[in-house]
Amino acid sequence: SKQDVEAWRHWRTAASSAFFVFLNHYQLVSLLNVRPRGMPEEMDRLLSVWAFTADMSVAFSLPCGGFSSFMSGLVFKCLAPLAVAAVFVGTWAASVAFQRLLCGKKREIAMEPPIVMNCCLSVIFLFYGAIVQVTLTVAKCVPNPSGKWTLMVD
Repeated sequence: SKQDVEAWRHWRTAASSAFFVFLNHYQLVSLLNVRPRGMPEEMDRLLSVWAFTADMSVAFSLPCGGFSSFMSGLVFKCLAPLAVAAVFVGTWAASVAFQRLLCGKKREIAMEPPIVMNCCLSVIFLFYGAIVQVTLTVAKCVPNPSGKWTLMVD
């Protein structure tokens, strides 16, 4: 509709889109730090500001939740997108239940499934860099002083 097109022309929409592209760019650039020697010092210092965006588990205290080992932390990080999807599905189901309880068959309260799916996938896409980093964790190896190659996170 014409109203939707007008909403996209607003400066706040442009600013949030630019920030999203900026954030996604630095998330993916931070994945480049896979060489044994790492990045040049200046680049590493610049990108370390954005490092938390590629690992959202820093917002949680994983050892306090029983995820102190490498494997349990990796499982937590892999299941996080499913937990996000479950929250969205639960919210949608609650809105449908409230709509049936309070309004009968009218569709005044219930959330629209396509909009819920769009919001859910937008959140997952926002953390795409973190998801990619988790999947590449088992492939990032560095030389160990003993002469063997080990995982970078070890």
